[in-house]
Amino acid sequence: MHKLLQSRDSRLGMLAGSLHGPRTEDLYFLLMRLFTCLLILVTFSLGGCDNSVQATGATEVIRVATYNVENWHTHFHHHRLTKLEPESIAPAPPAMSELLTQLRFANTEDNWELSLVIKDLNADVLLIQEGPGQPDLEYFNRKWLEGMYETVKVFQTNTTRVQTLAVMVKPGFKVLETVETLETPDPEDLNPRSDRLFARGPAFVHVQTPAGKRLWIGTTHQKSKAGNSLAATRWRIAEGRATYKIMLELHQRTGDGVLLAGDMNDTLGLDDHEATIGQDAVEALVGPGTHLVTRTLAESGAISFGGYDSPRYRSFIDHAVATSNLATVAEASVYNEPLSQVASDHFPVLITLTLK
Repeated sequence: MHKLLQSRDSRLGMLAGSLHGPRTEDLYFLLMRLFTCLLILVTFSLGGCDNSVQATGATEVIRVATYNVENWHTHFHHHRLTKLEPESIAPAPPAMSELLTQLRFANTEDNWELSLVIKDLNADVLLIQEGPGQPDLEYFNRKWLEGMYETVKVFQTNTTRVQTLAVMVKPGFKVLETVETLETPDPEDLNPRSDRLFARGPAFVHVQTPAGKRLWIGTTHQKSKAGNSLAATRWRIAEGRATYKIMLELHQRTGDGVLLAGDMNDTLGLDDHEATIGQDAVEALVGPGTHLVTRTLAESGAISFGGYDSPRYRSFIDHAVATSNLATVAEASVYNEPLSQVASDHFPVLITLTLK
């Protein structure tokens, strides 16, 4: 290469020397610059540019993450107060003003911590449980993530609590279709609050990647184990079985792979109630045509629920399930970094898909 550049410089010098007039030296350097620009253009055309979606020929690497952010809607209390009309707010006494200041500080710190985790996680598709409302999530993406995600979608739920499911998708990806399951009936009357089976999901988006590949990506938040009982366990298992059927239906309808990741509120293996019923709630999501992508993590003793400083419930409850054609190209890992241990009681779980 060194000899090639010397030869190039020699040729350019001879060309410049053969020209007459006071601008010969300027023309020599102009020709040098033109040659350099051509080299740069060729380099970029061959090498491409860096992105979180890595494409090599027909191979594309996609990063999908699921993240339960504990009561995220509470991080926007002060922001929502600032949106109220001034005449609707009575003058606050000094003590209340101090409380509002501390609320602003707390909300700012919480959202800043989350933004650092999410930016470092750098998922192409981010799935959220216990999320805020649509305006708050859009505000977070705009202010704290600087518009990192192009699509910000909060799904509807049947619960009256502000614990939403959401998806955030980077530029370059297209959301072709959204499927929500609010109307799924509850024929066994397992949900005491409604005649519908699901309280929080599942919900799916049909995504086209920058390279043109298509797949379904969904999330869910199954029945909590808080105050667990035999009835709650039956409900959780029924949610899993119904979700499994929905995944197969989406796959059969389009032929595209399906990935589900979320908070299943259950560890792998039978607890006492599941032993009585004879069914593990996590395994209810798995059957012919689907695989538990996080099985190795769960069996290795990894944790996705950290619980801050309390080790009482530390366990792996944030799982990913995929149809066979995606499970074989999926690799799961837990994002357990120092800041993620304080940003939420759950750690993000990352699923890396190598699509060919």
